[in-house]
Amino acid sequence: MRVLGLLLALAPSAALAAPAAPAAKSAKSAKPAKSAKPAAKSAKAAAKSAKAAAKSAQPAPQPAAKSVPAADPTPAPARAAAPKPAKSEPLGSCTAALTARKVAWKPAARPGIAHGVEITGPLGGVTLSSPSGPLVIDCSLAISLDEAGRYLRNVGVDALTFSSAYSRRLVRGTNRPSKHSYGLAIDVSAFSGTDLGTLAVERDYEQGLGDSVDCLGRPLTQGGATLKLLQCQLARSGLFYLVLSPDYDDAHHDHFHLEAKPWSERAAVRAPVPAVY
Repeated sequence: MRVLGLLLALAPSAALAAPAAPAAKSAKSAKPAKSAKPAAKSAKAAAKSAKAAAKSAQPAPQPAAKSVPAADPTPAPARAAAPKPAKSEPLGSCTAALTARKVAWKPAARPGIAHGVEITGPLGGVTLSSPSGPLVIDCSLAISLDEAGRYLRNVGVDALTFSSAYSRRLVRGTNRPSKHSYGLAIDVSAFSGTDLGTLAVERDYEQGLGDSVDCLGRPLTQGGATLKLLQCQLARSGLFYLVLSPDYDDAHHDHFHLEAKPWSERAAVRAPVPAVY
């Protein structure tokens, strides 16, 4: 009887609990179906693949560049080209020396002449003239001629005639420019003086006189002796590099060729060695 009573007492509870079972099943049915899980996994895998693809598309990292100082926008000031040093002249300015000697001259720029001057008065007390025009020479030769004036005056010469001075030409038989091209040479054809008269080199010079010991030799005429004495003194004065006469070659049969060195090559007005003659 007690068991039957318990069963009867539990019966309503069981009746009430029985309908709840379908609800639990419906709740289970609300869970995502098993087929949805693979789709989610596929979506997740696709996203992972896209992320990997995006990562591989990014450029490979480059090594860090060395830092370079920013360029100064202000341009650097232009540096002026250094001037070429002037060729030194041990004796100083040639034209200043010519002026100090009270020689009348004016500038005369000519191709080839380093210090071109036109002589407008005597040199060393001697007047120089030519039918071809005024005397245009390098200042260095003018200094030598002015210094040589004493030798000319001592034998009675107060004027000379030159046949050539500045002239653009070659040394005969060569491709070398003559020193006449630089205004460093003058060809004197005649010497004159009040008591002396006129001595023409072509007519009055006596060839073959003198030697290295006795420059003068034994001239036969007074004119020949005067011209030979002038040649010896000019050659041994140290004022000229060359003093060529009819004895040198046929090209000089009618004149004395007097040639000076460039002023920049002269350590003194007078060289310690005689000229070539």
